[in-house]
Amino acid sequence: METSVVFNPSDYDSWSGLPHLHLSTLIHILLPIRLVKWSAVKKNYEGLICQVNSLLTEDLKDNFKCVVTGSRAEGYTIPVYVPTALPKQEELFFGDLSDVDVLLINEKVPVSTKKLQDNHDTNCKAYLDYDNVYPGYARICIPNIKQDDDSFVFDGDAGKHYLSSTRYMKKLVSGLSKCDKEETTEVVIQGPAITLDNNIKLTAANMNTPDGTTATDLVYALPCLPWPEIANSVKDRTLKSEWLQCSLVDSIINDGCHIVAVPSKSSTNPELEWRLSFSASEGRIAREAVTDNQRQCYLFLKILRYQNMKLKSILSSYVFKSVFLHCCEQLPVHYWKDFPGNCVLYMLDILLECLQKKHVPTYFLPENNLIGHLTNDEIAKAISTAEKLRLDPIAPVLGFMEDKVFACHCIKLKFRTIVKPLLDDIKEFRQHKNKVKCIKNGIFNTYYLICISLLKEQSDDKEGEMQKHQEAAKFMKDIYTNLIQPLNAYDSLVHFLNSFGLGIKEVELSMKFFEAVVSLSDENPEYLWCRGNLACMYHSAAYEHAFGSVLRKEYLDKAGEMFKQVYNEDRSSSIDYVTFLVKQDQFDEAMRILEDIIDKENIINTDYFYNSKECETLEDPLKTHVQKHGIIQGDTLSFAYFYMVKCLLVIEKDSRHSSLITATLNKFSTYCEDKKNEALFVLLQYANEIAAQISTGKSFK
Repeated sequence: METSVVFNPSDYDSWSGLPHLHLSTLIHILLPIRLVKWSAVKKNYEGLICQVNSLLTEDLKDNFKCVVTGSRAEGYTIPVYVPTALPKQEELFFGDLSDVDVLLINEKVPVSTKKLQDNHDTNCKAYLDYDNVYPGYARICIPNIKQDDDSFVFDGDAGKHYLSSTRYMKKLVSGLSKCDKEETTEVVIQGPAITLDNNIKLTAANMNTPDGTTATDLVYALPCLPWPEIANSVKDRTLKSEWLQCSLVDSIINDGCHIVAVPSKSSTNPELEWRLSFSASEGRIAREAVTDNQRQCYLFLKILRYQNMKLKSILSSYVFKSVFLHCCEQLPVHYWKDFPGNCVLYMLDILLECLQKKHVPTYFLPENNLIGHLTNDEIAKAISTAEKLRLDPIAPVLGFMEDKVFACHCIKLKFRTIVKPLLDDIKEFRQHKNKVKCIKNGIFNTYYLICISLLKEQSDDKEGEMQKHQEAAKFMKDIYTNLIQPLNAYDSLVHFLNSFGLGIKEVELSMKFFEAVVSLSDENPEYLWCRGNLACMYHSAAYEHAFGSVLRKEYLDKAGEMFKQVYNEDRSSSIDYVTFLVKQDQFDEAMRILEDIIDKENIINTDYFYNSKECETLEDPLKTHVQKHGIIQGDTLSFAYFYMVKCLLVIEKDSRHSSLITATLNKFSTYCEDKKNEALFVLLQYANEIAAQISTGKSFK
């Protein structure tokens, strides 16, 4: 498709006044890749095949081949799902999913795309006649009539017999009367489609039951071979674009296409007209070529159309799909990943250009104009609506989400509330134009709000509740991958997750976050490095419950078990483990670990810090210091020296004359002088103070 629209890769869109980064972030939040990627939605396609097969009797299966098409088969369904952690007492309606579209193909009646010759050697008994029809449409000519059939109509002007689409459909419907149907299902004839309509609304209760199935449209089709010459342009376009592989295009062409009983809207003889259908080919492209990032952007575009155009019905959803496919061909594949907001605006720009030219081309047959039937007034209205979307592509999405919940989102907070920090930051960005600043402020605050809200989700279904908490971890992975990692602010994803989890003020929410992260370690093995901080949160959570209570013991047991497991595996979280052991008066075990730390020459000297959230896990004087200053910090060796002094003072019978205590303090002092770190001197001071307390006969515990 030739276009004068230029892709805008800049940070700012002057027409809408939107920073592309903020629009891209909104797309990622609304439609995370994990929700829309093909590997996540293909189960719907596989389920549809089983569902369709259950609707047909054995004799129909023998005579027809079913090919599932449309949004649900292509992974283009707007993901309005029942939340996994839905409160039991609420019966919410989340809207119908897309209809199931099925090509009902009679492979015993193939149609040639080329005129049949008298000496032709083919199984085809009919061919496509393109004379005097709109591009993309044809008549099915029967050159040799061997029996009377009221489906055949003789055209005196052309001197040929044609297969009547309307009469053949009536004949087909009578044959489908044997179709097995549930009591809740009605059959409705709508043009070329036989609709099996389920009257039951989709709710939480019937989501995964037979009663929760949606309407099925059976569209009768005939196979057409070879690939029609009028659609050969896709070959040349493939060579110029990096999107579709030549092998895929060759395979699609070898499969041929179909023809369905749909006349053009401008037809003077609709009874005889059929439409070339490339639905099966488009399905293959959706499943085998469309990237997850392309699908993500297209779904955002579909939401815009659904919210602002569905009721007006001026532009069909297929218009938007055709624009999308052409844009996939126009833009480099990596653009959809790197600039999703820019790509959505580009698609709207292409749509507007097509409307202004009064021609929206289909993908396989660009000569076919999808809006050729519209009046000038209708096109003007479509342009006006598209311009409003282009001027503000955010407001329709917020309106759409007012009464809807996606599976990955919070149940109790509306989407508008969740993304408020992001929307507020748009105004700030217009002033400072600093991407790093907006990432650290508005965007990060939005993800923080999403994470905390998800961690607060509760349900009687504990598995569903955990899935919500896992979404919190996944959203934080999203912001790291998409925005934080390029800033080089953290050494790794695990470093970022650990820092974020420890930064959550509430101990319980921090614990839930680390539980969710660790629970995802099967698919992300590096997440096991968060177990040390999870053990710390178990330790902290224990002291939020009364002494001797069941919950305190439960959390202490969890903390001790996890600390021990982590330390035995790779000696990590050693100081946190020692802190736990000292708090539990397990000084001998603490000493064993401390001796291993101090004696080891090549120890990994990790930084540790304890704030008010972990205050109760500490003993004086560290606890008092945190209460006064808010935090105490040091590295592995400095804490090891401090705790060694403390343990020796308990274990040594004659601690006043212990040479080990003196030697440890001397080593500690030398270490601090070498490092010249003020925080380490604080720990040295406390080590000297508790040793001095013993010499005066005072208790340090």
